Amino acid sequence: MHTEQILKETLGLTDYQTLVYLSLIEKSATAGQLFRRLNINRATLYRILEELVTLSLAIRKQIKSRMYFEALHPDALMDLYEKRRISYEEKGRLLERTVHELLHKAQSQPLDASITIEKGISAHYKKMRLKMSCKEKIIRMKVNNDSNIYDYTEYPEGKDYLSFLSKFTKHCAENDIFTKLLVHTNLSTSMRDVNISNPFELKESRILPAEILPTVSFEVFDDYTIFTVRNDKPEEMVVITIRNQITADLMKSLYDFIFERSIQTYKDSPVPTFKTNGNANLPLIGIGTSGIGGYWYGANPYVDDTSDVDKLRHAMSKGIRYIDACLMYADGHAVELIAKAIKNIARSDLFINGKLTRVGGIPLKNAREIAEQCDQYLKKLGIDYLDQFQIHSLRTLGDVPQEEAIEQIGNLITAGKVRYWGVSNYDMENLKIAMSVIKEPIHSNEIPFGVFAREYEKNGTLDFMRTHGITTIAYFTVKKGGMLVDTFFNSDEDSILQQLAKKYQKTPTQIAINWVTHHPRTMAVIKATNGTHINENVAAVGWKMEEADYRAIGET
Repeated sequence: MHTEQILKETLGLTDYQTLVYLSLIEKSATAGQLFRRLNINRATLYRILEELVTLSLAIRKQIKSRMYFEALHPDALMDLYEKRRISYEEKGRLLERTVHELLHKAQSQPLDASITIEKGISAHYKKMRLKMSCKEKIIRMKVNNDSNIYDYTEYPEGKDYLSFLSKFTKHCAENDIFTKLLVHTNLSTSMRDVNISNPFELKESRILPAEILPTVSFEVFDDYTIFTVRNDKPEEMVVITIRNQITADLMKSLYDFIFERSIQTYKDSPVPTFKTNGNANLPLIGIGTSGIGGYWYGANPYVDDTSDVDKLRHAMSKGIRYIDACLMYADGHAVELIAKAIKNIARSDLFINGKLTRVGGIPLKNAREIAEQCDQYLKKLGIDYLDQFQIHSLRTLGDVPQEEAIEQIGNLITAGKVRYWGVSNYDMENLKIAMSVIKEPIHSNEIPFGVFAREYEKNGTLDFMRTHGITTIAYFTVKKGGMLVDTFFNSDEDSILQQLAKKYQKTPTQIAINWVTHHPRTMAVIKATNGTHINENVAAVGWKMEEADYRAIGET
C-alpha cells in the first residue's frame, strides 16, 4: 500500500497532516523551515505538528538552541497502526471482562465490599436519593434510553418519575454536579416525545461505541458503583449497589477510558450525492450548525462544547460531509467547534459553506468586511478555501449595495479563497437582480422548504431556480413552528405522512426528508441534534417511494 494511502485511509490523517508528514520524511525541519517550504498558515502548521507528535508520527529533537521535527519512518506505519488496533481491542476486552466480574462478585456477596441487591421502583428511587447526597462533582453514568420508566406514574416521591427527575437535575445544577453520560441509542419515539433534555440535565453526552452490556445501566460516584438490570416492567428491575472504594476507582478509570473513545465508528455509510450545475458533488443531507456552541447574541447561556463536537463528528462518521458554518451562530463559537470536529477529516472529503452574515447581529458597514469575514472562516477553521460563500440574507448587506457585495465575492473566487458563491432567503425578484450583477453564476439558494414550508414553491421561486440551474438547499425541512413532523402528526393516524411511514416502514420525519430531497438538485440542511436523530436523518435518503406518493405529499 502506498505511503500516502496508508496515512489517509488507514491512519485517518487529513490532507494537511499528510503533507507535513511527507515533507518531514524528505528532510527533518524546524517549524519555520516547514512554514517557508509548504506555505501553510502558521497557526495551522503548529497545530498539525503537535498532532503528529501526539500520534507518534513525529518526534521533537533539540539541536543546540533549535527545535527540529523528524518523521517516523514509513516502514513503521503499519506496525504503529497494528499496535494501536491490538491495544484498543485489548482495553475493550478488559472493560467487558471487568464489568462481568464485578456483577458476578456482587451477586455472590463478597466480603470485601458492602453489597445490596434490591428490586423495583423503590430501589431506583433510593439510588436517585443517594446520588443527591453524593459529594463528588462528576457522576459517571451509562444508561439505556428506551426504558419505560420515563412513563412511570406513582413514583415514591409523588406525582410521576419525570417530576422527580426534574427536581433531581435542578439539584445537580445548583450543586455543580456534572454527569458524564454514555447512552445506548436507538430509534425510540417515546424518548423524543418525553423531551427530558434541558439545561439542568445532561452536561456531557456521548454515544456508546459498542454493544457493551446492552441491558445493564451503571453509575459510579463517591465510593459507590450501582448496576441497574432493566426489565420490560419497571417493577422487575434489579438494582445492585457495591460500596467499595477500589471497585469504584476501577470503574471510574474504565469508564473514563470508554468515554473518551465513545464516538461510534460506523462502517462506510455514504449519503447519496448529486452534481450541481457548477460541477460540485453535494450530498442529499448537510449538517446545520445553528445552536452548536450556543445561540446568537448570548441568548442561550448553556453551552456543551464536548457534546456539540461529538454530534458533528457523529454526523460526519455517517457520511454527512456538507457543513453549514456561520459566524453569527454562538457569536462565532460554532465555527471554532466545527474546526475541532473536522480536524481529522480529509479536506477534499468536505464541502464547507460559510455565510456572509450579521456578526453580532450587526449588518455590514462597508465592503471590506466581506473579505474580512471570509478570512475569519479560513483562520478559525484552519483551511485555505471555502467551498461556498453565501449571502445570509439581504439584511446582512446593511449599507453595502448588493452589486458591490457580489463584486467583492467575485474577487474572493478569483483569489482562490472561495470556490462557489450562493445566497440565502432570496425570492425570485432578488435572484434576478443578483444574476444581473456578476458573470459568476449563482450556485445555490438556501431557503425554507419542506412539507410545511411551501412559500417559495407557491411564489414561483423554486421553478425559477430549476430553470436557471440554481441548487436548492432546504432548511426547516422537518419542522413547523419548532415541532418535529412525527410529533406533530402523532395524534393524526390518517395523515399522509403517517400512512406512508407505515407503508415504507419509516418514520414520518424520514418521509418528509425523502420528499424534499427527491426534488431535482435539492439537498436538506438539518441541525445535528443527537445521535438518534442523525441516524434517522441518514436513513431518510438512498431509497425511493412510488411517484404517486411523492405527488400525494405535494398536493397536501
